[in-house]
Amino acid sequence: MGEFQKDNKLYECPNCHHIRKMSADHIGPISLGFRHHIYFKPLCSSCNSSKNNRFTYSDVKELLEIEQRNEDVISWHSKHIWDKVKFLVVDDSTAKTASNIMASAHQNVLYLLSTIYQRTGKEFLRRYLHPEYSLTDYRFEDFDPFDLGKLKIKQKTLTSKNKLKNQERASRVPFESLEEFAAKDNRRHRFYHECITSEIENIIATIDNKDFDKADELLQAAISHLADIIFDSEWVAD
Repeated sequence: MGEFQKDNKLYECPNCHHIRKMSADHIGPISLGFRHHIYFKPLCSSCNSSKNNRFTYSDVKELLEIEQRNEDVISWHSKHIWDKVKFLVVDDSTAKTASNIMASAHQNVLYLLSTIYQRTGKEFLRRYLHPEYSLTDYRFEDFDPFDLGKLKIKQKTLTSKNKLKNQERASRVPFESLEEFAAKDNRRHRFYHECITSEIENIIATIDNKDFDKADELLQAAISHLADIIFDSEWVAD
């Protein structure tokens, strides 16, 4: 994404056909629970913004092709809802519905993680962080927004000081994000946590007992249950 930001050349946008600077469009938006993977499309900033954190039917077909190569496109916490909707997308209309449902599921996951964080602290949730990915810096050559296959990647080992700084940030920012999420008042998504109150309390009690492996199993089950509830409420209703 940084290479897109640094590239000041002008290109014809494949969507609106205006000559503009390109931005990186995630084929699967992170805001819907997709991984921060390497698959981007070049779009001008205006067209990228107009997608409004949705995917298209074309995007879904590409994501399914990537999965057929045994590559993961979806984060662990959103896999269940993605698996429920991905084969139901047959056009841009159903793609929009699937996008909305995945956005709702992702917001519910954040609500659940935020609740766990507020009630139990950081210790359990740290197991889902991977600060080791911050230990290497990457440099790129031969960047072409329309042919990322030509990109040459060079790794650069960081100094001990920078490693510590990056690890600290990688461990700090996710919890700051959960705090910001909990502080928000205006939300357009419905939250379904009253449907899994007993499951949430069981997770928290298990974390308090320091049985983190069991708590992980319970959390995974609760997220899957939430996905089922959201799908049944929002896809069928449409």
